[in-house]
Amino acid sequence: MNFLRPAKGERLRALGRVVHAGRRLAVVQGEAYSEEPEPRLIALAQGTISQV
Repeated sequence: MNFLRPAKGERLRALGRVVHAGRRLAVVQGEAYSEEPEPRLIALAQGTISQV
């Protein structure tokens, strides 16, 4: 996870998505935004998940 800037305000929004899903592995990404006073990207994450 990469933290880009401090969160400001009282509300956060997080979005996640599957970039690729195979039989055993999935690559996923996530973004976090500070909502106030205007939406600003505050963090990014990427990971690989293994299904057993």
